[in-house]
Amino acid sequence: METSAKKYEHYHFKKRGSSKAMSPSPLKTYTVHFNLNSLRSSNSVSPSLPTVSLGSLNTSIDQAPRKNKNGKKRHSGWYRLQRKLPRKGVVAIENSHPHHQLVSCVRQGIRELNRKFPAFGPKVELNNLDFTEVLKTEIQSNKKIFEFESYSPSVFATIRQAIDITENEFLNSVAPVDDHPYYEFISNSKSGQDFFLSNNMQFMFKSNRQRDVKFFISILRNYLQHFISYPHSLLVKYVGCYAIKFPGKPKKYFLVMQSIFYPSDRIEERFDIKGCTAGRYQKPNAEGSQIIIVLKDQNFLTEVLDFGDQNQWFLQQIQADSEFLCGLNCMDYSLLIGRQRKHTDEKVTEHVATIVERIGKSISPIRKGMLTSNGDALYNSKGDYTNRALNDLKESTFQDIITLPEYKPGVMFPRSLTDGVENFHKEHRRLLPKSKNALHILDGEEYRYFVGVVDFLTRFDWRQKTAQYWKIVKYSCGDHSTKSPKVYSRRFINFLRDHVR
Repeated sequence: METSAKKYEHYHFKKRGSSKAMSPSPLKTYTVHFNLNSLRSSNSVSPSLPTVSLGSLNTSIDQAPRKNKNGKKRHSGWYRLQRKLPRKGVVAIENSHPHHQLVSCVRQGIRELNRKFPAFGPKVELNNLDFTEVLKTEIQSNKKIFEFESYSPSVFATIRQAIDITENEFLNSVAPVDDHPYYEFISNSKSGQDFFLSNNMQFMFKSNRQRDVKFFISILRNYLQHFISYPHSLLVKYVGCYAIKFPGKPKKYFLVMQSIFYPSDRIEERFDIKGCTAGRYQKPNAEGSQIIIVLKDQNFLTEVLDFGDQNQWFLQQIQADSEFLCGLNCMDYSLLIGRQRKHTDEKVTEHVATIVERIGKSISPIRKGMLTSNGDALYNSKGDYTNRALNDLKESTFQDIITLPEYKPGVMFPRSLTDGVENFHKEHRRLLPKSKNALHILDGEEYRYFVGVVDFLTRFDWRQKTAQYWKIVKYSCGDHSTKSPKVYSRRFINFLRDHVR
């Protein structure tokens, strides 16, 4: 019988000012033994897997593969056919792929931490310990040892709940129990970072530098507060943070986010907009190419964004998101834009019942009457918004507890259609579309747009201050991406304002 020893640790980051900042302080360590074969069994996970949308294919992964007479797993013909169909812009990470071992260990690590620490799910109240929480496991499998960590698990679980992602849905997407492959994202990105997608394309794993992950953990309170203040923010929704360490190799960090371009089966064009033009041209894709080309600012100069009656909301939200990042000393972020032409039936004015449902969707899950730990209301009972800048909030606001509202999943019907519309406009909401990934989808008259602000973890430190002078020499102009946060934010907002019809 193949067995494996696993060691689990549960620790917190130390506070600033300690002699070893961010170093782990073990609180609890224990070892268990188990049969690895039982984990591989389709019967080892009790929750049924949900039906998910795979690109343009609708299929279910909730049926475990049958076994043939020899006891080997045998998938359905539909599953085998779906595995053979090509998907533009991605490559399946199969056994021969160089990242196969990495993603297999990530899958195993996520599932094992979830199995051993089920209590670290979403919470109504988040305290300081939740933001510094680190879960760690050491796994020995197939004569290979690796360590796996999950950062601030309850905080990210709470974010997932707030955007209507159940824990089972998340787990079965990012770490499916069966051999559904991950996908490597193939594009013209030159960041040098690894990108891979969950099998249903809903979530993206992106490798990040250690300093960026530490910075993000340090601003998690602010990040969560921004969503409380702006429930329909266009900032990308980070839903998990993990690290993996193999012997003799540096630790690798991953942030898991909702894919802005989900579902992507009909998206025709993609843009990455920074609001500058120097070095921001991308040669369009050759016809028939399987690589997804993301066009840039110079390609976008003659384009327009038409969100219909949501144009004003979009500009106000972009300004709020950009000013929030400016307050954190962040720059070099982008607005991702995906565009697909609407079908004729999608242009038809929606039935009143559908609009009512969309209003309910737009109001849920973050409710009015939310209190911070010091008793200050961000929303009062009448839905009035208290406009306070993030950097003006007192430290005591999040010293102890962040209170999040309890809510029932699904549609929350407003007391009054008119009052509901009025209130969610005051609370910086909009009428969300009746679709998956609704927080990042805006519908215009002719196009459906997928939009989201990404890559906002670059701070204007000494590295960027040095780089801006080098770019002036390189491009012989100042219209490049390395600018101070205030300049970057103002230019970013103005560029988008000029392209909204």
